[in-house]
Amino acid sequence: MPFLSNLGSRREVFTDPLLAFRLDGSAFDSSARTTPFAQTRKTDASLKLQALDLSPYLGYLPPGLPVHLKSAVLDMDVKLAFEQNPAPAVRLSGAVQISRVKLADGKDEDLLAFDRLQLGLADVRPLARAVKLSSVELNQPLLTVHRARDGRLNVDLSAPPARDAKKSSKTVADKDRPTKEKKEKEASPSPSDAWKVDVASVAVRGGQVDWIDDTTAVGKGPSARLGLRDLSLDATGIALPFGVPGVQAIPFRGSAAIEAGKGPGSTSPGAGTTTAAGLTFSGSALDTAASMTATVSALPLSLAAPYVAQFLEPTLAGTLNAAVGVNWTLGANLPAIQKEKGSRYELKLKVDKMNLDKLALNQGKAALASFQAIELLDAQIDPVAQEVVLGKLVVTNPKAKIERDTGGRWMVEQWLKGSAPTANAPQARPRPQRRRRWRWLQAPSAPHRSGRQRRPSPGKWPSTISFSRAARWAGTTRPTRGRLPSRSRDCGWH
Repeated sequence: MPFLSNLGSRREVFTDPLLAFRLDGSAFDSSARTTPFAQTRKTDASLKLQALDLSPYLGYLPPGLPVHLKSAVLDMDVKLAFEQNPAPAVRLSGAVQISRVKLADGKDEDLLAFDRLQLGLADVRPLARAVKLSSVELNQPLLTVHRARDGRLNVDLSAPPARDAKKSSKTVADKDRPTKEKKEKEASPSPSDAWKVDVASVAVRGGQVDWIDDTTAVGKGPSARLGLRDLSLDATGIALPFGVPGVQAIPFRGSAAIEAGKGPGSTSPGAGTTTAAGLTFSGSALDTAASMTATVSALPLSLAAPYVAQFLEPTLAGTLNAAVGVNWTLGANLPAIQKEKGSRYELKLKVDKMNLDKLALNQGKAALASFQAIELLDAQIDPVAQEVVLGKLVVTNPKAKIERDTGGRWMVEQWLKGSAPTANAPQARPRPQRRRRWRWLQAPSAPHRSGRQRRPSPGKWPSTISFSRAARWAGTTRPTRGRLPSRSRDCGWH
């Protein structure tokens, strides 16, 4: 026991307590230097904990949590400073590490696991609701995202109860929703009371994401399984909450490999292969705006087979290479024209370059249609305004088997799922639905990048067709049958 006294002449004398022991094989060590009876009660303490296995203590967690902690090991080396002058203040600094973590969802299936999470505590003041972290490093995380047949995601922790819940409970919940939302709004802290978090840098290394989609497993269709491997992510200058004036956009960059997911019972084409596509991305983000550029290289279109199989009978083959950009804006940052249209957000996609190599629709071993290459340059897509602006489109060596059956149906109709007529079923003509049309606009014309232009020889198809302008189709305007619109004839044969 150290020296300790509350006598007036001894209150400023430092007391140096020590405490050390072993708990289930884990070493705990602490030391402090304090003046507990002085006016400021100034205290500096050091706490060290090595490899504390939390598994024996998981039974104390409350039941009914949406996420179940299966295992974890805790390490920490933290310094604590306390002073009351006149209001109490607590400061924490040092490092905290949690490793060998496994989390399961409500169905006790794998959700998240990681090898190590390290937090660098620069200046943490819990009484002032302020957290400053020098670094956050996450090593070898594995996230499993599973979408069930009903469309639910296992990562949606706010999902409603199961379908077999009583209808009366749902009715009561719907009636109480306005009252609940009002109470939550009243209980929500004001911006001045909100926690303030500053993170100098975030790094993710060796990450993996497994995507399992059971909505594609209809009939004999397989569940879609995709995977991100070797995921790395870096972000700097993170400041929360976002609504505080002066908060800057968070810059980020990263890379990953895309491949077919692996799992028990997986029947996805390409599962278990070593072929992987490259993905790189970078950008910046806030809660009301984000921008990102990304490049994809050597992405096999066969990865999308479970989704394509829902609409097409033939299989899709080919490789995608693309460089794209995304800009998203929400709320007050919207342009005035978007607000007038009643839009709550703006989303614009820019395709600098996209190549589809060896694109083919195959029925077994037979190729129904194929293209040696399709190249798209300088395209802009606005899904909110339903507008597309194409710069240049180059189609190389198109081939297709054109045929029509005895019933007058073209081969394209036979490719579609559910297009075959049912025997003895009346051929009722579907009633057309009024939908807003997409607008196809022309980009500014660019000089043709080919060498010499010539017309094809009689009886021969061109090997390459390029368009440096797109047709302008807007509203009810349609191209004349058998002709290209007059504004889209800047094309050449190679």
